[in-house]
Amino acid sequence: MTLERSSASASSNMLGSDQSVTRDTRIGKGDALRAYVINLAKNPQRWEAIARSAADFAPGIELVRIDAVNGRAPEHAGREAADVPTFERLNGRDMLPGEYGCYLSHLEALRQFLDDGSQYGLILEDDVAFEEGSEARIRAIINELPAFGAVKLVNHRAKFLVELLSTSEHDRIGRTVHGPQGSAAAYLVTREAAQRLLDALSTMTLPWDVALEGAWHHGTEIFSVEKNVLAFTEEREKSDISGGGYAKAKYPWYQRFGAASARSRDYRRRIGYAFTRPDHAGVAQAEPLPWQQMAAGILFLAFISAVWLESDAYRISGGLLILAALWRYYSKDIWDYRRLPEIGWMGRFCLLWGAYVLIRFGISLSTEPDKGIGSSEGIYLLPALYPTLGYAMYLFVRRPFLIASIFMVVSLAALGFGIDYLGPEIRARARLQNNPIHASVAVGLICLCAVPYAVHALRRRDLGMALRGTLAALSLLVFILSGIAIYNLWSKGVWLAMIVALPVLLMTMIAAGSRTGKQIAVAAALIALAGVVLNYQTLVQVAGGTVGTTALLLAELQQGNSATDTLRVLISDPSTQASEMERMKIWYNALSLWGENPLLGAGVGWLSRWSLQLYATPYNLLHNGYLEVAVRYGWTGLAFYGVLFGWTVITVYKAARLRLIDVSALQAYVATLMFFAVTLVSNSNIRLAIGETYMWFAAGFAFYCHFLLVEQKRREAASLHTR
Repeated sequence: MTLERSSASASSNMLGSDQSVTRDTRIGKGDALRAYVINLAKNPQRWEAIARSAADFAPGIELVRIDAVNGRAPEHAGREAADVPTFERLNGRDMLPGEYGCYLSHLEALRQFLDDGSQYGLILEDDVAFEEGSEARIRAIINELPAFGAVKLVNHRAKFLVELLSTSEHDRIGRTVHGPQGSAAAYLVTREAAQRLLDALSTMTLPWDVALEGAWHHGTEIFSVEKNVLAFTEEREKSDISGGGYAKAKYPWYQRFGAASARSRDYRRRIGYAFTRPDHAGVAQAEPLPWQQMAAGILFLAFISAVWLESDAYRISGGLLILAALWRYYSKDIWDYRRLPEIGWMGRFCLLWGAYVLIRFGISLSTEPDKGIGSSEGIYLLPALYPTLGYAMYLFVRRPFLIASIFMVVSLAALGFGIDYLGPEIRARARLQNNPIHASVAVGLICLCAVPYAVHALRRRDLGMALRGTLAALSLLVFILSGIAIYNLWSKGVWLAMIVALPVLLMTMIAAGSRTGKQIAVAAALIALAGVVLNYQTLVQVAGGTVGTTALLLAELQQGNSATDTLRVLISDPSTQASEMERMKIWYNALSLWGENPLLGAGVGWLSRWSLQLYATPYNLLHNGYLEVAVRYGWTGLAFYGVLFGWTVITVYKAARLRLIDVSALQAYVATLMFFAVTLVSNSNIRLAIGETYMWFAAGFAFYCHFLLVEQKRREAASLHTR
């Protein structure tokens, strides 16, 4: 576009159209749309060329000619509408007269558009032309995105577009990650956006095409088409905005550091803007193919298989699920606002925690290589994967009840064949787990899931009565067998955890108000109570000493004694059982090591200092999950996991309240989470396959609920926007 001579604004309709401009938010095929064409009086051939193209391909668009401003005219020599020093700093060169005139011409076109009172305007430079289909494509954009702000219709480049929508004319509309895109030769604008642009860009500090794209500066939504809607003419090559002067206007490289810094900063902001989802974006959730659903179901069952068989299957299956989710994310979802996930503040918190652990790990190995690493340090990196596992659930799981039903069937088989019951006075032996304690934790989780599953199965009206009864009976059988297994495996920590978690589960089921739920909860309570009464003597015999020692420990702490002093007293007490004494020595050493750095802990090199503690012990398993975290990461680590799992409970509750998940899932979730939290008091279950799996799954399920909540919120926002 050539800009040399300024004249008063004028409008003429070369097409002879006398159609009025609609004020409706939709613009029909017969409604007039005005295009404000910036053209120099000295170049009538350009005006005539664009008018001919409109007559041929856009008869419903009324052209309004805007006299271009001549930036070389003496009256503009002072650059009153520009902040010249800022322009030179931001661009690393002199301001060209042609681009100054171009900037003022676009401002004048926007003013004329506002004066005319139209709802939508088309701002054009005179080196573009309409093509076949241009008008239909423009109207489709307006009708399908009525509150668009501004949409660039031509660009020199449109790389890495994040799609907002695809119009009925097959134009992909969105924002590009890479830029500037170049050229402001054609763009659609609404009245509201035009006013904001005039207010924010009244003073020139950048060329108009660059300033227009800077939505993060002027606050107006800017979108772009992927493929140009209008064509550039041959006149584009004759533009004398620069007059070949860009190269001459550039400052030496050592004077362009400010420009480089500004462009880098804007590029970062562009990326952030491109990946910020517009509030009015729709929702599109692609349905996974049947084979994908089946594969995901198998992988999820393998992921939770640690409750049946202690192995590394959960790591392999979890890794495959995460890879599948990442592939989907980077290949499709990140490039579409309708599917672009929002991990939220907790997702970012988990990623930040993973980065913190990794950085601290690297610093420890580089600065103190002699300390080496402890044991099971990799589990503290897993929170960085929690959001992705939840996203995998959100993407691929469509039949959770089927997966839960298979879980119950396999659990029944595991309870029947995985535990060797040796006799009423002999501790049972775990066939599929490494030891009875590990098996007992796994069985406790199964037990707490069985009762809510039974209630849910009975409530399903899409199943026949016989099938519902069969599934409920199956789950109650699992509950009874798991109770027997917990008793025979003689894990005192699991007994304590069940005493806490089972009543909470049953009370929440009774409080839920379902008649069926109340009946099953009462039945489960009676079964559990009968089991305790019938086996009371054995329970006292196995756990009596531990209960007595625990009572003494609590009594000493209540008297104001420190934990380490109390432990030393009990360790020196000859009446303390040998197994309890060994555990207390471990706890004393752990508390002492934690005390050396209460806030941040000893880090991954903690094991090098373990042998220097007061009590010699052959174990480096701390027999307390909270101390495992505290020794390594101090109060910081405990606070992170506390916030994380507090958030998980709130998020799952919100999803259940909105009926995005069944209330039975919430009941099982809260009960198992409480159960696991109590087991950590006496065992380092977070270092076991079952503990690692449970924490990963529990956090992943909460993120699954988070994505369901985000989708619900998006649907509500999209619904409000279309009203």
